[in-house]
Amino acid sequence: MRYVGMEVDKARVDIARMSLADLIGAAFQMKPYQITGPDWMANQRFDILAKLPDGAATTDAPQMLQNLLAERYG
Repeated sequence: MRYVGMEVDKARVDIARMSLADLIGAAFQMKPYQITGPDWMANQRFDILAKLPDGAATTDAPQMLQNLLAERYG
């Protein structure tokens, strides 16, 4: 079985089987009890594979995830 969670190295971000609620928590450093929404936010799972831009640090991943979520979900 494939892992669930987020792995970040110097070249890429690999997010596997995380819900939108989990992604919001990771992007904005929030606890699960701070995130509310429709049931699908916790039940539907997403995979994201992204290349880090040249010069980006692994610590930039949450901000990049915030940008991705804002672009996709408004």
